[in-house]
Amino acid sequence: MHAQQGCAFPIEMTFRMARGGLRVTEIPIRFADRRAGKSKRDGKIVREALLLVPKLRRQVPRSRLEP
Repeated sequence: MHAQQGCAFPIEMTFRMARGGLRVTEIPIRFADRRAGKSKRDGKIVREALLLVPKLRRQVPRSRLEP
């Protein structure tokens, strides 16, 4: 499996850490609304992120540390 890019990268890293038995904590970040320009995300990047977790569940084994 290749390493993810874009918005899928933090999803994959979080999944792998949690699956590896590490504790994951969310720290919210507030972003100001965009005033100019447009997003770089396209449908392909969003689709990749949505399909990533089911794909990882099939490919990444659970840690032996989990009960």
